[in-house]
Amino acid sequence: TRAAQSGGAPVRVLCAAVSAPGARLATFKIASRSRSANALAGFGLTTAGGAIEEGVVPLFTLDDLLAENAAPPPGVLKVDVEGAEVALLSGAVRMLGDVRPIIHIEVDPANAEAVGAVLTGHGYRLFDADAPDRETGARAAWNCLAMPG
Repeated sequence: TRAAQSGGAPVRVLCAAVSAPGARLATFKIASRSRSANALAGFGLTTAGGAIEEGVVPLFTLDDLLAENAAPPPGVLKVDVEGAEVALLSGAVRMLGDVRPIIHIEVDPANAEAVGAVLTGHGYRLFDADAPDRETGARAAWNCLAMPG
């Protein structure tokens, strides 16, 4: 890639989405109001203002991508999936158990307890990334930093 040739980090774009095990295809919606609110159908916030465009994307789990050995396992994951956090984490058993990356994850408040349960169940400590010295216990903060224990 061009970034790797110029001394930057190598980046490969995969036109797909990460989700739960067993899912194969999903509709990806481009938000009317904000590109940062793009989401898979069934997820996302009302602030998206509807969709101006839709397309079908293949779905993979984080563990599927890890099994392909197409790239080294990540040391850090940045996750912003507009409410699909639990689905994403349900497909990351090996990633969370074996690779144990640091995770910076935006968590929909409706998913805070479920996300916290998955991450703490894998031995992660949860912090509020807006106040990194504040550990949040078993409930994930909106802007959560999950550190392997």
